[in-house]
Amino acid sequence: MCTISWFVSSNGYDVFFNRDEQKSRVRADVPSEMSIDGVKVLMPIDPQGGGTWFAANERGLSVALLNYYQGRLPKGPLISRGEIVKHCATLSVLNDIEGYVDSLSLTRYAPFSLLVFDALVVENCADGAVTMLRWTGRELQRLSQASPLISSAAMFEKVNELRKENYHTAFDDSCAESLSYDSRVKLHSDYHSGHQPSASAFSVCMHREDAHTVSFSHLAVSLENVSMRYADGAPCQTAEVHELHMLRC
Repeated sequence: MCTISWFVSSNGYDVFFNRDEQKSRVRADVPSEMSIDGVKVLMPIDPQGGGTWFAANERGLSVALLNYYQGRLPKGPLISRGEIVKHCATLSVLNDIEGYVDSLSLTRYAPFSLLVFDALVVENCADGAVTMLRWTGRELQRLSQASPLISSAAMFEKVNELRKENYHTAFDDSCAESLSYDSRVKLHSDYHSGHQPSASAFSVCMHREDAHTVSFSHLAVSLENVSMRYADGAPCQTAEVHELHMLRC
């Protein structure tokens, strides 16, 4: 249960991420700047597993993980997938991440989709598609993924259809590529706080009896800086907003 979208500009890339969780799940720790293996990283922490779902480092590389509910769940005790993101955040380039994920005993992890935003690769990609490593529970796939990517445990086909339809309607109608940077950011932010067709399991800002959108992140990576804006709560509500900035090395 999550929705992530992004766009690439001449100065870098921006990523927008709604995290959806069960209402019973422990609240995440807001993002902070930390040093892991000598690399400066911005990321929130999930206290339940100790890992994270979204991280960016000073080298301009960022990673985002969404559950892949349509995969096959391996048998036996499982390791938190958030630890994968946490380690990937210390790496430098896409090839390093591919090698690391390929080296894991993936049968100890539940299925996932891992998006990799390598600044050098993304900035030279005309259509904004990024590399996605998907563990299906049977095999590790390397795919090219266009914005947006949607994850849902319930009614996935309908949820995916409606959220993508709303995305393409909003961005096709606006001729997004011709807009200013600030206008594109607003367009994505509005999409992530939207309730089309209603505030429900189908809306990007998700509201169900048992689950809801618990946070919204906006990551901006430019040639000079990395910044993360984090709303600790549903983006449709007045949530406490935290902002972090660091220089790219």
